[in-house]
Amino acid sequence: MNKTHKLLCFLLCAVFLLPIKAFGEEHMHNMVEDFKAPSCTEEGYYNYYCSTCGYSPNGIQTLPKTDHTAEKWIPDKPATCVSFGREYARCSSCHALVYRSVAPNEKHNPKTIYAYPSTSRSDGEVLVKCTFCNQIIEKKVLKKIKSISLEKGKYVFNNKPYKPEVSAFDRKNNMISRNNFRVKYDKNTKSIGTHRVRIEFFGNYEGEEVLTYSIVPEGTCVKKLKAQRGAVEIKTDKLPKGTSGYQISYGTDKSLNTHKVITVNSKKQLSKRITKLKSKRKYYFRVRTFATVNNKKYYSKWSPIEGVKIK
Repeated sequence: MNKTHKLLCFLLCAVFLLPIKAFGEEHMHNMVEDFKAPSCTEEGYYNYYCSTCGYSPNGIQTLPKTDHTAEKWIPDKPATCVSFGREYARCSSCHALVYRSVAPNEKHNPKTIYAYPSTSRSDGEVLVKCTFCNQIIEKKVLKKIKSISLEKGKYVFNNKPYKPEVSAFDRKNNMISRNNFRVKYDKNTKSIGTHRVRIEFFGNYEGEEVLTYSIVPEGTCVKKLKAQRGAVEIKTDKLPKGTSGYQISYGTDKSLNTHKVITVNSKKQLSKRITKLKSKRKYYFRVRTFATVNNKKYYSKWSPIEGVKIK
């Protein structure tokens, strides 16, 4: 376009677009709006202007970007009771990953610390401490160990192992959990004799105790009583395995609270004649077996009492 055409164009614009009063008529604005919504990636704008002359009272206004739109936030770094955390999500508009911080919370991370364990002499103490802020959250007293006992103190030999259960109680008679102590038995737990049980406490309890239980021989019974003049012959049933002999208890007292005892140191001698008894009197008899282990006798229970009248 040459200079002449440019000048002509300018003059035409000045005549038709600009408000003038050359011919006694004022220009009327035809105002319209122009708007572009902002997004999370681009700014928007707003313009109120005359569509004839382009006049805009406030000029073009820039609209800032909007925030990302995210719904499902995923933890990236958890907040603690003293530090900020972080989480992220994907924007539903632009699909970009966005992050935001998470304020510190009041959720402590507890860890149990045993200040000192409970023993049979004194109470212990447990502290629950936060690993983040080192604040003591809880303080508990561990009541001292009062008693330790076996399920049973005596068993009858049957050629099978016996391992009695162990129970422990604190000073308030609350049972101490089995997770706080270990139990060790002797290697041989089935033979006649005395057996040891070692109890070792650990963790929030401390101490050691050794308890014992015994395995005694199986008993026998009175098989036959034969009265004689001033005497009686007593026969016992066959003696069980592991026994060394038996004892005979006898007397005129039906309950045998007052009685004499005869010991037979042989498991093969199943009969015994007892003399120097009073004629015409009724005597009562019972028997029990025994086994000798390491120079110590272990006795069975007494058999049921049997009576006979002496000739």
